[in-house]
Amino acid sequence: MRSQNPIHGAMVMQPYNKASQREQKTAASLWFFVPCWRRYATQKGNRVRKFLLILGWSSIVGSFGDGSLWFYALWIIGSSGWNELGMSVDNFLRQYVEIIYWVKQVAYYVMPHGFVTWLFGLPALIYFPVRIVMSIMIGWWALSKATRMAETRASIA
Repeated sequence: MRSQNPIHGAMVMQPYNKASQREQKTAASLWFFVPCWRRYATQKGNRVRKFLLILGWSSIVGSFGDGSLWFYALWIIGSSGWNELGMSVDNFLRQYVEIIYWVKQVAYYVMPHGFVTWLFGLPALIYFPVRIVMSIMIGWWALSKATRMAETRASIA
């Protein structure tokens, strides 16, 4: 590779540097790939952000549903004179909220049999408050991640 000597103005042979040639080729090819990669990463980021938003809001809305089920169970147990204080989730769903009892069959498909039996055997007055707290925490986490993704994307653009 030849270059001109700035002091004398004469042509001088420069040593061949493979790394600098590789960097030049990489830089030359990046003019095309960087915009494509940004577009791909932005589309992928949009999908992840949309998923996190859906997860977050469905968790928070679901916690309102769990809260209403908990208040209903509390009302039923209170109206029975607190005799059924240890009523299980399975009995509560089967006797009082039959419309969503199909959730147990879905649980058998996605979780181990013993775990589903244990989970639906828990007292309803303990199960629903724990579920409310967990779904609020998951929803808060997902929404905060989605917010950070939006802030990061705004600072990059």
